[in-house]
Amino acid sequence: ASEVYTPLPPAGGAGGGAFLGGASLGGASGPSVSRFSASISMPRGYVSGVLVVLREDETVKGSLFNEFGITALDFTYDRRKDKVKLHSVVKQLDRWYIRRVLRRDVREVIKSIEQGDSIYEDKRHHINYKFTPLDE
Repeated sequence: ASEVYTPLPPAGGAGGGAFLGGASLGGASGPSVSRFSASISMPRGYVSGVLVVLREDETVKGSLFNEFGITALDFTYDRRKDKVKLHSVVKQLDRWYIRRVLRRDVREVIKSIEQGDSIYEDKRHHINYKFTPLDE
């Protein structure tokens, strides 16, 4: 069965949840939306914007878009399978080898956020991810 993916809207949603306050992504309380200021620095470029994350029981859906509303990345993370599916990637990053790195890094970023870390570094590819919770 194929799954239909609907990108997250840039605003709206219920509740935020604490990021550094110990709350993890997802849980028994039902779906929740969190927003983060995001920056990704790479050797050849820089992406900044807002990351919106919808947390459900076994999945985490997210969209990263810049200040102008242009979507850079849409993804779904399946906790049971420990897999990330990239639904859309901005043209400049849409290469098979970059998508492979992004899938692995998004999985590790989600795990890092669940542990309360706001920074993740991919040392092999020299990519730094930083997330700051936005006030609701």
